[in-house]
Amino acid sequence: MRNSTFQQELFKEKSIIEIEIGCGNGHFISQYAEINRDKYLIGIEFKEKRFIKTSKKINEKNLDNVMLFNSRAETILADIPPLTIDTFHIYFPDPWPKARHRKRRFLRMENISILHRILKPHGKIFFITDFFDYYIQTKVLLLAHRGFSLALNSFPDNVLISIYGNKSMNMNKNIYRLSVEKTD
Repeated sequence: MRNSTFQQELFKEKSIIEIEIGCGNGHFISQYAEINRDKYLIGIEFKEKRFIKTSKKINEKNLDNVMLFNSRAETILADIPPLTIDTFHIYFPDPWPKARHRKRRFLRMENISILHRILKPHGKIFFITDFFDYYIQTKVLLLAHRGFSLALNSFPDNVLISIYGNKSMNMNKNIYRLSVEKTD
């Protein structure tokens, strides 16, 4: 995708662009794209088996408003022009629960700065986890960035239909939701 004419044209012609980082097996993005045909969705999934499952769901529903990438999110996000994305969906990312592994979490300050750069004014980030520590860390980092404020936006329907969402609900785990809006 790096510096291609196709990429630049894509962002010029689409009016509402949303990204799901870590689309897993594609439950959310396929259903969301089917309901929201007026939005263009980009799904990023690093794990190849999950990427293939997501691709199958998108193809079975014949969705032409979705583009998928089998890559690390940082690689794709680095090539997106500033002020082009309306919303980021980040649901049940790998929590890396051990203290020594927390530096591997996606929502670190350097990645939050990238999200901020490519979000449109008043763009949103929707985040859900069942790990309280990750929720608190993310909230602190987003507010420390000073480019975001807490938002009272309602989450899209069916954000908990993923494997991890269902698993958390079936185990009666607490689910922590965080919604922020770009302020500058």
